[in-house]
Amino acid sequence: MSPSDKIAIIGHNGWAAQAIVKSLATQAFTAPLRVLARDASSIASLPDNVEVARYSWDREDYMGIDIVNNRILHTGKSRENPVWLCSRDYVAAGSASLFFLCSASSLAGRTIGLNELHPTTWDIESALHKKAGVPPRVAFDSVQNATDLAKADRLDALVRKKMGDGTHNVGQDMWEVEGYRKRTLDDFISGEALEDPKYIKADEKTRHFLDHYFP
Repeated sequence: MSPSDKIAIIGHNGWAAQAIVKSLATQAFTAPLRVLARDASSIASLPDNVEVARYSWDREDYMGIDIVNNRILHTGKSRENPVWLCSRDYVAAGSASLFFLCSASSLAGRTIGLNELHPTTWDIESALHKKAGVPPRVAFDSVQNATDLAKADRLDALVRKKMGDGTHNVGQDMWEVEGYRKRTLDDFISGEALEDPKYIKADEKTRHFLDHYFP
């Protein structure tokens, strides 16, 4: 990257952004790094040369997979259609390698995808069975219901809707991180790929988020 280029990170304490900022900071960049930080978030851990801009936005989302209670919610044809997943470490490594190896002009106008694995909910159901030793409880939702929930700014419902109708993807312009050992589905289900701090905390709200699908 040239010295005139800038890198902007939205929400430096987020699930992926926290690791991306750390990864970028370890690279020998001369480009300014700007963080867009929520009003209430701490910036104490940021390097002195990072620009900070404040903004207000707060939302929590959950997915239709309950590892603790061994439950899974299928939507439409999600047993056949994959979801494209990445661990936080892979997102950070991919973002850092992109900025380090590519010029700003070569990135302009592109929508670049990262993918570590792409299981169906049938694959996830099988992995839950393997982890728990017993089949998980299973519930089903319609694509239409997920679509309606997604209109209320529910990210979990939007992902389930896209899995259900087969439209979940990360495009054709894929970036591979050379030399990186990708995590497996078992790594995610066992928790080894869910780095600290956890993106979704195992609090009571999370534990009971899917209860209304399992009467």
